[in-house]
Amino acid sequence: MLIMQNVTFITDLGLEDHYAAVLKAKIMERCPAVRFIDVSHQIAQHNILDASFLCQSTYPHFPKGTIHIVLVQSYYTFKSELLVYEFDGQYFIVPNNGILSLVFSRLDRSKMKALKLDKLRNPFVAFEQVGHAVACIKNGLLEDIGDVPFEIEEKIGLQPVTNKSEIRATIIHIDHFENVITNLSREVFDKIGEGRPFDIFYKNSDPLDRICKNYSDVGIGDPLCFFNSSGYLEIAINTGKASSLYGLYKNETIQINFYS
Repeated sequence: MLIMQNVTFITDLGLEDHYAAVLKAKIMERCPAVRFIDVSHQIAQHNILDASFLCQSTYPHFPKGTIHIVLVQSYYTFKSELLVYEFDGQYFIVPNNGILSLVFSRLDRSKMKALKLDKLRNPFVAFEQVGHAVACIKNGLLEDIGDVPFEIEEKIGLQPVTNKSEIRATIIHIDHFENVITNLSREVFDKIGEGRPFDIFYKNSDPLDRICKNYSDVGIGDPLCFFNSSGYLEIAINTGKASSLYGLYKNETIQINFYS
């Protein structure tokens, strides 16, 4: 009986061309017993912030042994290197372009392997190397993937701006339902708020003054905010579209004021 290997994808390859299919074909050549899960192939081109957010929101829900492939940014910006990273029994195959540092607050270089790419060959060599890495992981041959990387590119994600009585959070994602997701975690909210009353201000709308648990905590068509399954503050409308109704879009800010 073949044991199926879970492999997820987050890419900017799109769905109108053949690139995502070729990527899967290169994996299947070396590792036929795979179960593909498409998280998204429609990341905005080269947007590693969106890719890292989806990866961070997705991987905790998968079982140990899952392989997560995050290919965002064009082949020629991979710095001739892909990284394979093991974290808590799961594996991540990504370009060496800072994505890992945006997904994980701390990185253990001893858990990494580097896959060298030859830019003089067909650009699909990156897909071939991904297939090689998947096969090595599935067969327990991590030592055959490559060496520990000499240098890891790291980036700093956008963080909320805080003081003793205020938080300014940034909108980092608008989902399919037009819910508005910010970069404010429950941990930061609780640390600054210390249980005090608050108002959440966004555009010209009336402020929100409580954190809900479910959409049903408010009436149909009413706004609410809550900490979503990824742990970030989200502004939504029960059965409505918060982004278009309130004019809230990525990279804009909201403000939270706490009162004594």
